[in-house]
Amino acid sequence: RREKNFTLEHGLRLWIVYNMRGVENSQQLCRVYSSNEAILADPLNEVNRISSELTSKCGIPPPPEQLTQEDVDKFVDPDLQHNKKKREADDEKKEIIAKHGTCTVRDYESSLPEGSPDYKRERTLYMTAMKIYCDFQNGSAYEETYQWPKLG
Repeated sequence: RREKNFTLEHGLRLWIVYNMRGVENSQQLCRVYSSNEAILADPLNEVNRISSELTSKCGIPPPPEQLTQEDVDKFVDPDLQHNKKKREADDEKKEIIAKHGTCTVRDYESSLPEGSPDYKRERTLYMTAMKIYCDFQNGSAYEETYQWPKLG
């Protein structure tokens, strides 16, 4: 939580709507898929894979020059993943609350009183967002027949 008065529920709702609209509005376009994890794991190879796929799959002209590590370092900075290893270690200690195929959903920390109506609404939205996240991981969220949740 970085913004004052910006609730987790609000952030989850924005994430869901942003991704839903992005997928829906690009349904008839040529798309190349990647993830933050893939880019940070191997920036040069992933950017080159994306570039190659844009050319082979989408007909985009290739870049005039092959991208180099120096080019990639100008815009991919893994150090911006603040405390990633610590967060991952902390997450491993949290209870698994759902599984969607090979995608594991772990519990989260809420600032709301457990059992309150606000907590229940936040938790429901968290579970919805995590299901969508897992569906992005396995590719089903990109399918034309994907059923996006109705947000109240």
